[in-house]
Amino acid sequence: MNSRDKDDSSTNVLKKITEALPDTFGEPLKGALRTIFTDADEDSICASAIIGMLYLSHRLTKFPQTKLRTYCCNLRQEISPLPLDCRHYDDICRAIEGGMPTAGILIDNELSAQEIKIEKEHILEALDFISNG
Repeated sequence: MNSRDKDDSSTNVLKKITEALPDTFGEPLKGALRTIFTDADEDSICASAIIGMLYLSHRLTKFPQTKLRTYCCNLRQEISPLPLDCRHYDDICRAIEGGMPTAGILIDNELSAQEIKIEKEHILEALDFISNG
């Protein structure tokens, strides 16, 4: 597989997953990650935000664990999530537009979108999940 094929497959995995989710899925985390990681690849930012918000979907609205594992595994295999560590967490939380708590779209056990109030502790858990799997 040449590097162009890998880039195409990475884009395809991300595209397939994003097409299965609501348009604003990943926010507010995606916007905060863009603010903090200004030199990062957009696919890495998007994949990281999706992984974090899928985790919160599982944790808060009972998104199925099997789907969480499948989506996250596929994303992690094709696109490297951002290199997060706890030193970034407070900066990311401060970069969330509108502050904390914030509203975000999560997917429930019926695979329906729900707008949920997300607390800072939830964002911190999501960031841990992104960095530690």
